[in-house]
Amino acid sequence: MGQQFDIEKAAILLAFVVAGTFIVRQASAARWKKISSREGGFACLMPASPKIDSQTIEVNGMKVQGKAFSAWNRANSEFTLAYFDTPGTLSQEETEKWLDRQGQMLTQGDESRMVFAQKLALKGYSGRHYTAHTENNTDADEMVYLVKRRLYFLIVVQDRGGGDQEDVKRFFESFTFEPN
Repeated sequence: MGQQFDIEKAAILLAFVVAGTFIVRQASAARWKKISSREGGFACLMPASPKIDSQTIEVNGMKVQGKAFSAWNRANSEFTLAYFDTPGTLSQEETEKWLDRQGQMLTQGDESRMVFAQKLALKGYSGRHYTAHTENNTDADEMVYLVKRRLYFLIVVQDRGGGDQEDVKRFFESFTFEPN
């Protein structure tokens, strides 16, 4: 009777853990907000209402203006979607080179920090997915697309070994755009 009772207690405890995990995930998913930008031509889900900032980056030696939408989740990870319009259209070869250089920029030239790199395509447009160890004991998960003249960056920065991969997946998979 004692062993059977222990098995029943373990089964009940496991059921509570599974149910609790499900409830926490459902509550987290319910807080996510769909954001969209007509000007930026995109939509995605973010873990909270984002802060919106103007940004400047350099593309092929030219400074370009854009906007960044950033929000934090409960695991203290920062989710950012930024877009920039380049001065001109790049050839397919130039696009591929630029996307590859983005991975080098993420690791600051230290390829040993690159954890994952993959070529992507979305609606026929080239992109990359990079995961790298960054400074201050953090990891960055980045997807970048070049759509005609517009660059889209989706970046998640989180504590190394921490964060919530389900949230990262939700963010990346929710991203859509309309070519301008």
